[in-house]
Parts: sequence; C-alpha cells; structure tokens
Amino acid sequence: MNRNATCTFESLERRSLLAATISGVVVHDPSGNGLSIDDKPLAGVVVKLYADKNGNGKVDATDGAALASKTSAAVTGAFAFTGLGLGKYVLEETPPANQVRTFPHLSNEIAVNVTQKNATYGSNVFANYIKTFDKTAISNITYTINGTTTVSTLTGNVTEGDKVQVNFAVAAGKTVELSLVSYKATAPFSDANNLQFQQIYQVATGTFGAGRHSLTVWVPKCYFQLDFVGGKAIDPFGPAGSNILYGAQSRLISFVNGGTQSCDCLEKTGKEGLTPGFWKNHTSVWQNYSPNQTLESVFDVPDSLGLDNTTLLQALNFGGGGGVKGAAQNLFRHAVAAILNAAHANVEYALATSQIITQVNAALASNNAATINALKNKLDAFNNAGGGIDAHGKPI
Repeated sequence: MNRNATCTFESLERRSLLAATISGVVVHDPSGNGLSIDDKPLAGVVVKLYADKNGNGKVDATDGAALASKTSAAVTGAFAFTGLGLGKYVLEETPPANQVRTFPHLSNEIAVNVTQKNATYGSNVFANYIKTFDKTAISNITYTINGTTTVSTLTGNVTEGDKVQVNFAVAAGKTVELSLVSYKATAPFSDANNLQFQQIYQVATGTFGAGRHSLTVWVPKCYFQLDFVGGKAIDPFGPAGSNILYGAQSRLISFVNGGTQSCDCLEKTGKEGLTPGFWKNHTSVWQNYSPNQTLESVFDVPDSLGLDNTTLLQALNFGGGGGVKGAAQNLFRHAVAAILNAAHANVEYALATSQIITQVNAALASNNAATINALKNKLDAFNNAGGGIDAHGKPI
C-alpha cells in the first residue's frame, strides 16, 4: 500500500513538473494610446486559448474550438492557462461591446510558442479603451480664432500659427473630460498612413461639470491637425488598421487639417533662451509640451532616481541637492526650460529639442554627478540668453 501511494505521488508530481503555463493581463487604456504608464488592470474580459495546429500564429478553422476560456480577474486583470504541453498556441481576446482593443495594435490575438516543459510564458498583454464618452452632454460649441473671430466650425477657419479657443456647454447633471489638441503633421491632410507620425504640439485637457467652459491651444506654424475630443489626447496615433484613433474610440467631436510648410523647418536655432522661472510662471505660452506631462514622457529617467512621474512643471521647481539625484534634479530644472525654449516657434534656442533630449539622456545614463552638472551649467547659460518672447508669448 505504501509502495502504491509513493508511485502515485511521483506520477502526479512528474506530470505537474512537465506542464507549462501561459499567462497575462488585460488592462484598461484610459488615454487610448495603447500600452502606457496610465494603464490599469481590467476585469471581466474573456480570453480564449487555442492550439495553433498549423503554426500560422492566428486562429483559423484548422485550429478548431478553443481549448479553454478565462475571464480576466478582478483587481489584477490577470488570466492564466495551466497544465499545457509543448507546442504552439494562440491567445484571443474578446472585448465587450463598449470596449475597443488598443494593444496589440493590429490583432486581438497573441501567438505563444511553448518550448520548455516547466515554464511560464507570461507578459501577454491586451489593452482596451472603454468607450464612456457621452457626446450628447456637449452643446453650443463655437471656436474663437486669435481672440477676435468666433465661428461655428473649424473647417476653413483655422490656419497655421493661430490661437484657437473652443467654447462649449456641458448639460446639467453631466461631467465630461475633454481635450483640445494641436499636432505637428507631415502633410496638410491626414490619412491612415501618416497619422501615426503626427506629434502633439500643444494640448489642453480638463474635466467639466454643468455650465459654459473653454479650452485654448496654439496651432503650429506648419502642417497641422487640430482635434476637439472627449477624454485624453492620443499621442501617438496608431498604425493603419489600429483602433488608436479618436473615431475608432467614439470620441471625436471635430477636427481640421491645414498648413503650408513642413514642420521640419519649424525649429530655428539661435541665441535666445528664457529661464526656468519664466516658464514656471507662464505656462499659458508653452508649446508642444504641457505642464502635467511627466519627465519620463520626454526623457529616459533612470529608475534609481524615482522621478518618472514628476511633472514638467514640478521639475521647474526642483531645488537640487547633493549626489547624483541632486545633480539630476538641477539638470531637469534647466532641461525642461531648454525643451520649452526650443519647442516655441518664436524662440531661436541654441539647440533643437532632439539634441537636448539626447544630451540629457546621455548625462543621466552616466550616473556621474560631475557629468550631469556640466550639462546643467551648459543649459543654464543657454537659458539665460534672453529674447524670444514676452510674457504673452509674443515675439520681441
């Protein structure tokens, strides 16, 4: 009896050790950008597992019915399929009717090749945007161009370099998040192929209750797109065929394209620059960047600094300190001012934004206080050159 019990135990243990697991998570993508730092676990989404019998990486008639089905867990959004043998499999997500998949970009399927008997194949992520925007809550929409002319439509009324204010009313008992966002574009029109290359120029976002409200942004002095949308701004748009688009997410209110010149010529280098204090106190004249953006959204911030989620506006208030972290804080104060100088259409800064970002990332990666301080001193000098714009963003 003892011998049989021992044999049974070894048999079960052996089968367990030879089994593989495929796991992952479903997340809520509130910005609609695909995978990003603001994603949260999403429960209640069905994920199915198929045997990929013909090895083509997708579900088709050859594969037959699903081997199993799991629902993403409450709190964690996790799912797992256990006890699997070697071979090729496909995970397939089925978003509920009020959701659209934003990752993977072009398919609701993830191929997994199980090659080891006692292994877990994790890191399989599905991201969904939840369509909660109620367009009927918004009414009486008008647009004020350059503070003087108010029109009922963007089409035919916006040109490059304009300041655009959208005015709107939110219905009683409603609360909505809205964004007005301008993009630098590669052409004076948008299509499925060039949308993914647009870059945010300026964005204004807010959550509004009942009453009259407004949002204001500048349009770049080059090819552009301007969008008034529900929810947060998308940056960047997804590739052709994806759902990383305002229309696919059912939150586009209005938009317009235009411009007469390439944005590649927008940044002009020179000997102008304004201080961190100027940019800290004049957030209304920021272009291309917003005060609530994080440092990590612009720079490659080392995890050891613990500053990934610090906003650009907060960085302008850094006081520095000792060691590498103190040096990095001093650098960030001037680096944020530097990119704001370089991004502004009327400031001819010593460096282009791409150069600033590259140099800052390299200095931070050195993990050397002296190297970081040397770049801080360089940007400090550039930021004290003066000129460019006044407190209202007008050329001087």
